[in-house]
Amino acid sequence: MKHTTVLAIVLMVLVAACGSGTVGEAGQVPDIADDTAAHESFEDLLTTPVDVEGEPSEPKIVLTKSDGEQITETAIDGGAVIDDSSFATDERVTDLINDLAATIDLGGDLRPLVCEPGLYLAYNAGPVSYSRDDLAGILSDETAYQWPSHMISADDPAAVDLPYRTFAEEIGGSFLAAFNDPANQFLRNEWRDLDERGIPEEANPLPIELREFDTISVTDGGHDGIEWFVWYVSVDYENSQPCIVGLTFDAWTP
Repeated sequence: MKHTTVLAIVLMVLVAACGSGTVGEAGQVPDIADDTAAHESFEDLLTTPVDVEGEPSEPKIVLTKSDGEQITETAIDGGAVIDDSSFATDERVTDLINDLAATIDLGGDLRPLVCEPGLYLAYNAGPVSYSRDDLAGILSDETAYQWPSHMISADDPAAVDLPYRTFAEEIGGSFLAAFNDPANQFLRNEWRDLDERGIPEEANPLPIELREFDTISVTDGGHDGIEWFVWYVSVDYENSQPCIVGLTFDAWTP
């Protein structure tokens, strides 16, 4: 078994005429120039991920349009306050995960479940940020994207043949597949205290922007342990209520 990590982030954005063939950019990320040091607040965590040398830097999202033009954008601002004192035993977190699955299944509104600053999505690539406005109707939106693959690197010629799918099909369908796995244990804070467990920080699948938040794991164990994947749901507290900060996808293949 090997751990497949996709470092490159390139979303191919093509625009078709109408209907389900419509293709657009994910995230609609506002441009924010903030190189402050990372702190345990949503704003600073989102605006200072690490670069390849491990130092804080401004997150950048590169979107490639159908005419070859590349647009570089930066992550969303935020202001949530971290309070994880009750996370380990908070049954409302389980309710939150159940609500997320039900909302996806019904094509409902994600915004009541997500923190005020928005949602960070790390799916086979660097994280992309969605504001709350971006999330309005996203589960019923027919816009399709050529999502990156954990099986195919962005520079592989086969990447141009990746299918286009809506947010609900690609992200929602994958999350429900994991959620409905009967073997799910919904582990909490699986990637905390790595030093004490002798695990190198490089093994952590969570993007640096989300590592200070609590997480709950939603796992699809695959068949006989082959090609299993996990959705890590990062959770914060706003007004003493748990809410979703980010979704991180991680996969293993033989």
